[in-house]
Amino acid sequence: MPYLVYFRLAYEAAVIFGELVANYPHRTSDHLKSLVQAGRATAAYAYLTAKALQEKLRSAFTVELSGFDAVLTLPAFGEAPEGLSFTGDAAYCASWTLLGVPAVSLPSGFGKNGLPLGLQVIGLYREDYVVLRLAKWVESVLMFDPGIPGI
Repeated sequence: MPYLVYFRLAYEAAVIFGELVANYPHRTSDHLKSLVQAGRATAAYAYLTAKALQEKLRSAFTVELSGFDAVLTLPAFGEAPEGLSFTGDAAYCASWTLLGVPAVSLPSGFGKNGLPLGLQVIGLYREDYVVLRLAKWVESVLMFDPGIPGI
């Protein structure tokens, strides 16, 4: 199953970012270039199989979430990484991205190194407005004020 997820991701990356990578190879990451290259080599059958799996998982998620407004979870393990070369491990977001459901990450504090921590509000497919309203409510309850960043 993980390979199907990768096929979908790579295929869509090739469609969405292929022209960008072709026109600006010096301004795109090696990771994105590799993903686009893999996507161009992905057969349509593999992509369509992955899309069918996505729909099956999305339907199961809808059933599981029945009776709840949203899922509140972490967007990452621990605080943000230091520097600008790496945005962090996307493992906590990958499931929601695969399902194509709305997800909003909110700042919720700082870790021991003074870098941001967050919470993530996840909702049902095509219920973006509901998720945004819930995220706004969570933000008001948290009352987290990060202040003005130092320069």
